[in-house]
Amino acid sequence: MYRFTVFEDRFGAARILTNGECSTLQTAMGHGAPGQRQVLIGEALDGELFYFLDYQPVPRLALAPEAISIAADGLATAQLDGLPAGTLARILRRSDDNRAETVRDWDEVDDGIFGLRTAVPGSYELQIEPPFPFRRQTVKVMAQ
Repeated sequence: MYRFTVFEDRFGAARILTNGECSTLQTAMGHGAPGQRQVLIGEALDGELFYFLDYQPVPRLALAPEAISIAADGLATAQLDGLPAGTLARILRRSDDNRAETVRDWDEVDDGIFGLRTAVPGSYELQIEPPFPFRRQTVKVMAQ
């Protein structure tokens, strides 16, 4: 089996278009189109975790930690700093049965800072979608 990754044919930062596995090298190479796409043979890279920079695979950068704990006192803040312009963010609250309730819907972060301050104990998620090539993330926040 041949593992492959198809990515945009461009110098600089390029998105992964698809990946997979096939039985013949010819089939794997057939996923590329001259002048539009390139094919990397041997690896099936996830486009959420990698991109190509100057035709080399590079991990997409995470901008935030995986988890944050704060006091549910209405004063402590779970804050993400240094988010690039164009980042979209929202806040969800998870119920005991893991249902998600939107606390704050998608909004563009214009000052590089996004956070949560709450007096209600519970499990929350800060979801961020920064511009390419940064990685989308969900930060789990435990307010106690």
